[in-house]
Amino acid sequence: IDINQLDTFSYALDINDAGQIVGYSGNDAFIYENGVMTKLYPFGSENSYPGAINQAVEIAGAYHTPNGFRAF
Repeated sequence: IDINQLDTFSYALDINDAGQIVGYSGNDAFIYENGVMTKLYPFGSENSYPGAINQAVEIAGAYHTPNGFRAF
C-alpha cells in the first residue's frame, strides 16, 4: 500500500483488522484509512508517535511535551 507521506518519510507501525494504519511522517502521527492520511494531534502536540491501533480504533503511543514524552 502506498500511504503517501506528510513529510520526507513515512512509517507505518500498526494495522488493525479493518485496515486502518497508524504511523508517523516526520514528527507527526497519522492514521491512514480509506485512502486518506490524517494527522493526529494528541493533546495538541505535533511531535507524536503512535505505537498501536486496536479494533475499536483506540490508538496508543507517545507525544512530546516541554517536560518530556507522555503516553496517549
